[in-house]
Amino acid sequence: MSRPTHDDGPEGSAAHETYVAGVRRFAARLTTADDDGLARPSTVAGALVLARAVKNDPLSDDRLDVVRRQLLP
Repeated sequence: MSRPTHDDGPEGSAAHETYVAGVRRFAARLTTADDDGLARPSTVAGALVLARAVKNDPLSDDRLDVVRRQLLP
C-alpha cells in the first residue's frame, strides 16, 4: 500500500503561495525562544476539529476548556 501524498493540492498556485506566506507571517508574530509560533494555533485548530467531531457530547466542551486553560494565562 502506498503512502498518501499532498500532490493533489494547489501547491504552486498563487493562492497557495499567498496562503503559505500569510501563515509564515502569522507564525513569525507568535514566535518565541521556545516556540516556532505554530504550536498554539495548531493546538487550537486541533481542539476545534476534535470538539466539532464530538459535538453534542460533554467531551466537546471539555476539549475546548482544557486547551483554553493550557493556552491562556
